[in-house]
Amino acid sequence: MQTITIQGNQQEINKLINLIKDNKLNLDFETTRSLDDIRAEIEDTREQIKNGTMKLYTFDEVMEHTNEILRAKGAKIWYCFLERFKSEVGFIIDFISDDSIERALNFRDDLMAKIYNIPKYPLIYRKSFLFDDDNIRELILKVMRYHLKLKKMSFTS
Repeated sequence: MQTITIQGNQQEINKLINLIKDNKLNLDFETTRSLDDIRAEIEDTREQIKNGTMKLYTFDEVMEHTNEILRAKGAKIWYCFLERFKSEVGFIIDFISDDSIERALNFRDDLMAKIYNIPKYPLIYRKSFLFDDDNIRELILKVMRYHLKLKKMSFTS
């Protein structure tokens, strides 16, 4: 099922709804929830977290869970990092966090987001001028340059 959002004055939206109903199109309409309903839902969620009746998950747990679902459907998902990468990024994060934890988190999140997008857009980064190999690309973030070795992978649809 697809979802669309339409903004407009109430009179025009009512005309559109009547047009859809007159043509007997199989569409569901969700009315906008009131602010009181949204507040009540947020308070209920906060209360469940406070009482321990709602489980919280880390980002890594959600990523692993969704990766398991995708792997079960035949997707090949994996990322490999060299020990050198791990230690150098750790050093950079440690250095930035001495000044600002928030900037360190932003740097880490920006870097990891770019890395996670490599399978979708493998050629998005420029070819490295340091190597005579089309499969070695440069990911530049802030003032740091990372070299990536792309490997061909087969994906099932």
